[in-house]
Amino acid sequence: MACILVMYARTAYSSDLTAEHVFDDMITFDTKNLVWNVLNIFEKPTPRDAYTVTMLRNGQMVFIGGYILKQISITSVSKDYAPLNDIHIFDKQSQASKFTYCFNYLLNPAFGSTNSAIWKGINATGVIPAGRVLHTAVLGIDDISVIICCGRNETSSFNDVAVLDTQNWYWTKPDVVGNAPSPRWGLSSVIVNGQMILFFGIEDLNKTENDVGILDTKTIPFRWITGFSPSPPSPSSSDIPDGPAFSGGLITIIAVICGVLVVVTAALIFVIIRKPWQKNAKTESPRGPDDVSQQIQPADPHILLPVKP
Repeated sequence: MACILVMYARTAYSSDLTAEHVFDDMITFDTKNLVWNVLNIFEKPTPRDAYTVTMLRNGQMVFIGGYILKQISITSVSKDYAPLNDIHIFDKQSQASKFTYCFNYLLNPAFGSTNSAIWKGINATGVIPAGRVLHTAVLGIDDISVIICCGRNETSSFNDVAVLDTQNWYWTKPDVVGNAPSPRWGLSSVIVNGQMILFFGIEDLNKTENDVGILDTKTIPFRWITGFSPSPPSPSSSDIPDGPAFSGGLITIIAVICGVLVVVTAALIFVIIRKPWQKNAKTESPRGPDDVSQQIQPADPHILLPVKP
């Protein structure tokens, strides 16, 4: 199945940098067919900027933090920090089960770009982190936890860690040991084998960072470490791709199974037909020389055969 990238809401300046405008378009890019598409979704949340978005295994996209944007005039935009208990979910497959989604995709590959999606607002509870922008987030190894780190607001830069449980929508502040990287914002991150790797960032407007931080989320408590030794993860059922991308492999498996069944069936039929033939062959025993001699009658001595001179 093609990967669909989704972009939502940004601000942009005019060419002369004198006017700022808010855009709240939902735009997708199909990386297989290289096609852009604008989704016509009417009920959308207030536009945001500088947020994080994390894709869950069920296809939901979790938007956290950032600026809340409002166009207050033709040329200017107001920006307020979004509280981190105000979570927005973009559910791309909400109106169709995964089976229906894959079935429709097989019939029409453009189905993945249609408007079968809705926005949902969530009020998270727990230990709510401070509002922030330009932070970073990854999906935890349990596939339900969103781990955020760093960012800034109008008074502070952060290097803290918080975890959002997306089953209960509950925030926690996990215990973390080790030497954390310096507070920063505008960074990026990935998670590999449970280790969240943070890249670069900005400490202040006059200083950028070129270091890398590694947070081991497999340990309790979490631990900042100084080295990274990747090891291949063990395969699991969650690694099996969904939908049309898996259809070729599925067809191959079905073909192999059918071939094996045909061979087994042919062998059984051969055995069933051969058994009665073997039984009949055993009942009709072969005749030996004695049996042949018994069937030859002795010649009559009174019958003389003519002899040619």
